[in-house]
Amino acid sequence: MLQTEELKQIYEALYQHFNISEESERTIECNPDDVSPDFFKALKSIGFNRLSLGIQSFHEDELEFLERRHDIAQNDRALRWAFEQGFQNTSIDLIYGLPGSSPDKWKITLEKAFQYSFNHLSAYHLTIELNTVFGKKLSQGELQEVSEENSLEQFRLLMDYARHKGFEHYELSSFSLPGCYSRHNTAYWMQKPYLGLGPSAHSYDGRTRQWNVSNVKLYNESVMNGKIPCKKETLTTRDHFNEYLITRLRTQWGVDLDEMEQKFGKNYKNYFLEASRYFLDNHYLQQDGCQITLTRDGKFISDAIFREMVLSGD
Repeated sequence: MLQTEELKQIYEALYQHFNISEESERTIECNPDDVSPDFFKALKSIGFNRLSLGIQSFHEDELEFLERRHDIAQNDRALRWAFEQGFQNTSIDLIYGLPGSSPDKWKITLEKAFQYSFNHLSAYHLTIELNTVFGKKLSQGELQEVSEENSLEQFRLLMDYARHKGFEHYELSSFSLPGCYSRHNTAYWMQKPYLGLGPSAHSYDGRTRQWNVSNVKLYNESVMNGKIPCKKETLTTRDHFNEYLITRLRTQWGVDLDEMEQKFGKNYKNYFLEASRYFLDNHYLQQDGCQITLTRDGKFISDAIFREMVLSGD
């Protein structure tokens, strides 16, 4: 939506108000239909050093189903242009588990995707929410979700193909070449503080969460009057523990028992160890010293593991 001149203004404002390291990761998300060689060249000159491209699929019918404006040819051009303009640090997004998809069809997307020289991949299974266009079509019988067996096989193919290409499965939905993890997303999973600027943006200071109003007009008027229109919540120890457990187990680094005890105390650590016992005994979790991580089998049932382990109540 923004022109390069507007992006430049945002960048200049950031540098005016914050100390930004030249070694920092500076990512911009783009759709394949919105880019050109000149656009990428301008992004480079502004200061962006990482791209996230919403490729989604290499099948025309799947892109149409997702109501994407781009086609396969635009996927190809966007990726080629990005590398030609020097964006070696590039991530792509793919979606699997689409209605009508199959392991063979998903394999074709993976084969085509890995022909390009990106260093990071985010792959998400389609989730259909009730109050959406897809949700209504699902309830009316106009589309059918893929079977669990189909979904698992697509996830299995994704893990195997990425590993074969030298990518680490460092988070449930994220794969990268060694050392090319998304610093932005990893900060979320490691509970580091972050600042969100603008309407709808979320922030976290390690103790409280804050989210700005989504209404652009109201946001602008409030900021001009010296106020940030937002809501805020303070996390309880239990909230913080549950988030720590879920976000850390999503990653290849897992839960550090010593860190857990330091952050939350011995009672919380003992609870976690007891809750982990079944999954450790059945090889869905594995322990190496103080680290507890998901096994390959555990990744297939991660949501069920999280549901069983989080603390409920006040």
